[in-house]
Amino acid sequence: MPGLTEVANSIREGGGLSAVQLHHAGHRANPYFGGVPSPASSRTLPGISALSTAEVERIRDSFIAGAKRAEKAGFNGVAVHGAFEWPWESEIIWSSHPPPSS
Repeated sequence: MPGLTEVANSIREGGGLSAVQLHHAGHRANPYFGGVPSPASSRTLPGISALSTAEVERIRDSFIAGAKRAEKAGFNGVAVHGAFEWPWESEIIWSSHPPPSS
């Protein structure tokens, strides 16, 4: 975390405000890079199970921990990236607009 603190301090010393963006790749996570596809619905990806409530809570808790680290490092804000069908959004999207049948 010293590196993040240094970045936040440098920005502030230059007169700027800073924020970090937190993101979860959801069903677009790439195993090649160590990601695990994590859809909210079993209908999102063939053969991939939906996240359990416990998994969603773990992801939520990770976002909270990341925001606290950003605050501790001295950033002025945190942006939660909410595009590209995050796990908690994709169930709403697919229930309203089901994917085409393969």
